Amino acid sequence: GVFTFFTSFALNACIGGIIYYAAVLHNEGKISIGDITAFLLYMLQLIANFVILALVLGNIFKMFGAAEKII
Repeated sequence: GVFTFFTSFALNACIGGIIYYAAVLHNEGKISIGDITAFLLYMLQLIANFVILALVLGNIFKMFGAAEKII
């Protein structure tokens, strides 16, 4: 719903800001394209792990809620 939209928008806006800032640093000669690519790939791997963690925690709380209804 709305929460998912704003979360996705915020994530994409942050990635866009990082790419813009990285482009500025590249134009100044401070970092290379390889450094930018490596950072973005590491960041996406880290984000994916946090998403999985959030899904697992959400399922755990659903399980607790269902267990309360049974008991």
